[in-house]
Amino acid sequence: MRSNEVQSTQRRFHLDREKEEVYWTRRFEQCGCLLPLLWHSLLSRVFHNCDVSASTSHTADGFTAYFSKTIDDIRGATADLPAPEVVSRTPSTLSSFWPCMPTEVRCIVTTSLIKSCSLDLVPTFLVREFIDLLLPYITSMVSASLADGLLPDSPKYAVVSPLLNKPGLDVADMAKYHPVSNPTFLSNVTERAVASQLNEYLVANDLLPHYQSAYWKRHSTEMAALRVWWDRHTDSRQQTPGYLAWPS
Repeated sequence: MRSNEVQSTQRRFHLDREKEEVYWTRRFEQCGCLLPLLWHSLLSRVFHNCDVSASTSHTADGFTAYFSKTIDDIRGATADLPAPEVVSRTPSTLSSFWPCMPTEVRCIVTTSLIKSCSLDLVPTFLVREFIDLLLPYITSMVSASLADGLLPDSPKYAVVSPLLNKPGLDVADMAKYHPVSNPTFLSNVTERAVASQLNEYLVANDLLPHYQSAYWKRHSTEMAALRVWWDRHTDSRQQTPGYLAWPS
């Protein structure tokens, strides 16, 4: 009986794979050599779960107004609060970023996720495929942004999609959504270059919090949990009272 169920599941799986292959083969044949048409067909497939307008009456302008009002409310509620107290200051400063080497940019591009934005002029997989040809231009763009301390106008734009906070919530309530930004690939490359130099500066000057694993390389929440467990275990062996507090 168990064997029959497995065989039935395998047949359904292979049938679904065959149908999917036939579908995409036909789509490729219809698009032919028209790369923009093929690219938009793939985008519609990838981002089909992000559309909420089909099941609700929400519009892009409506979400823009709601999220803008939320930000304004937060700013208004915190406008009269005193500035946070600075307990200590570091003598070191990061006055400017330094130009990126081609090897650094290549590493960023080749290790980035293969995902694109509809605003990208070239799909990400093509950028990675022809990285040897495009590397000098991408390196110059990233280095220029770091030297000027700003991005060009085009990478400042992103596609923002409203997504439900979790499945099962009321789709008609805008408060149940959060905005997810999908920037262009080149802006992501510049962002990773900035993050790399900033992290290098913080590590070199010992400015990272020692017990905050989110900003350390090769650290994770699992390591933070292990550290908490080990400290508690050490206290118990030394017969030292310990307390573990959880935020409410």
